[in-house]
Amino acid sequence: MNQLYEMLGRTYKLEFDTFIGGHSSIPYEKNLIVAHRKNIENLVVDEKTKASIFGIETYSSVYEGEEGKSKIVFSLDRI
Repeated sequence: MNQLYEMLGRTYKLEFDTFIGGHSSIPYEKNLIVAHRKNIENLVVDEKTKASIFGIETYSSVYEGEEGKSKIVFSLDRI
């Protein structure tokens, strides 16, 4: 999660207005990167979001603010 947080910080410093993420072809506003970083800063491990994806136990953390809505799916061994 630290690597993702740092990469998002470096990416935000680049000059662009929109980006396309890895799981969608929808263009997102640059400020969504701020929402993703805030989500990581306040990451919530909520048992209610526990799921199994390809046999890996995952959780979802959601942050919603003026920057946009961020949803991060993660496994506990990757935080």
